[in-house]
Amino acid sequence: MSTPQQMIPILEQLGLAYPDKRLEAATLQVYLEHLDDIPPYLLEAAVRAHIQASGWFPRIADLRALATRLAGTSQFDTLPERPVDRLLLEAQALEDAFYHQGQLDPGAWHKLSEKFERCGRHFRAEYTLEKLGRLEGMLQERSPIAPTIITL
Repeated sequence: MSTPQQMIPILEQLGLAYPDKRLEAATLQVYLEHLDDIPPYLLEAAVRAHIQASGWFPRIADLRALATRLAGTSQFDTLPERPVDRLLLEAQALEDAFYHQGQLDPGAWHKLSEKFERCGRHFRAEYTLEKLGRLEGMLQERSPIAPTIITL
């Protein structure tokens, strides 16, 4: 599932987190061969979880165990290539409400921005607020047929 081009930057994070341990070329090749069935997003999540929880450099088995625990399965070939991004789906639903149902809920946009911020997706949080500003600007420019702004 994963290619070396996808995996190497993820595994390089381990070298940065554990500077006393270096992955030699031959060792890196073994890691690549034994982790290539794990989708890149899941391998990255496993590496991140290990770095946050452990003071030692992970063995292949450690990363596989973490990936299994995170995915709820060791059958990685049954997993999608990319997980569903629920926050992006929420953003799409807010846009659809504006463009298709004629509703704009600034509170929901601000809550979504806060969710992005809590996930460390600062750019997306900022973009969400910018998008809200553009939509509110569109309302001011429109005729009386403008969407309804929901206020609580």
